[in-house]
Amino acid sequence: MAQSAISTTAAASRVNRRFLFLALILAALSAVLVYTALSRSGGGSGGGGDTPVVVAKSTIAPGTRITGDMVELRNLPSSAVGFQGLGSMDSVVGQVARYPITEGEQVLTSKLVNTTSASNDTLGYVLEPGTRGMAIAFNEVAGAGGLVLPGDHVDILWLPFQGAPAFILLSDIEVTAVDQTIVDVAPSAPGLVGNGQDAQQPSGRTRTSDADPQPKATTATLLLTPEQTTTVFCAENYAHKSNGELRLAVRSFGDTSPLQPNAPTCPPIDLFRQFNPEG
Repeated sequence: MAQSAISTTAAASRVNRRFLFLALILAALSAVLVYTALSRSGGGSGGGGDTPVVVAKSTIAPGTRITGDMVELRNLPSSAVGFQGLGSMDSVVGQVARYPITEGEQVLTSKLVNTTSASNDTLGYVLEPGTRGMAIAFNEVAGAGGLVLPGDHVDILWLPFQGAPAFILLSDIEVTAVDQTIVDVAPSAPGLVGNGQDAQQPSGRTRTSDADPQPKATTATLLLTPEQTTTVFCAENYAHKSNGELRLAVRSFGDTSPLQPNAPTCPPIDLFRQFNPEG
């Protein structure tokens, strides 16, 4: 009987060791699975990770120029970063939101309009609030030999009709685009100074690089107030019908001294009668 009891005890001990060994294997496997799950979720720590990406600190409305207090740089797991995510503040600050960006959302390239590129084709995002971009046609002679560049400031000269004297129509006007090349505006550029007809472009609004001259260009887009757009449209239309023309006189860099416009009200009926008494 004693021998039988010893055999039973030894068999039970072997069974217990097997269960213990199996339990250790299962515990190790569980630990590996838990570690993998935590790694994929960022370890459960809201900002842990090794890849920097710019995210919105608060909701950003479309059309808003992004400032440094609207965004922050946050480290996230590489697997959680969008393929259009931006990894530096400099690549975001100064740009304009094309679509709404919600709080905590990654700022993606597709959500922005790049306003610091001379080849940008989105004119509406570089215009100052309260201004209009209006294109006028010119030939290379009227356009200073094709050397007018986006970002230049010009005086607009108006010859109402053939045989009339030339007048200063508007002074110190920014050329926002030449053909399809748009001005690259400094992110810190201020808005217009003054109101209505007295509004002027401040010296702080300037291009950040030079575009290439376009000798074959046929249009220039001007940054105007709503009141100035009606003045330019009437003058261009009248000149076109009367063998007159508009010319752009480029100002030297940084010259903001205004010239007093002396053009008659458009259409210049009294002037036409003066120089064309038989007309």
